[in-house]
Amino acid sequence: MSLTLFPAATYAVGTYTKEFLPAFAAHDGVYKGIVCSINHTAEGAAGSTLDFKLQYRDGDAWKDIVGASIVQKTDPGDIDLMIYPGRTAVANRVVDLPVFEALRAVAVVGTNTETFSVAMDTLP
Repeated sequence: MSLTLFPAATYAVGTYTKEFLPAFAAHDGVYKGIVCSINHTAEGAAGSTLDFKLQYRDGDAWKDIVGASIVQKTDPGDIDLMIYPGRTAVANRVVDLPVFEALRAVAVVGTNTETFSVAMDTLP
């Protein structure tokens, strides 16, 4: 299953969120993990930043998933963030956890515009 979380566009300074429910198929054994692919194509000006993180729903609140964040990305380029149980954890790249029932992607653009897209894919 593939899902566009943030379509390719130039985003102004601000915080952008997208809630999604990737775990429905995990319970049927269709897949075990997810990967979010961030395609950062351009920064608006020197010093501008793009932060990206994943959060899970805990009751009525959204909480950060420890290790599931990419901070202060300034240079254009692609980067992935994976949640997959049993994988070796790599800080801010791979999280050794099962997929949560409800997730939220958060992208924060600081200082100036950033051009990027984010897609989520399931992993067997």
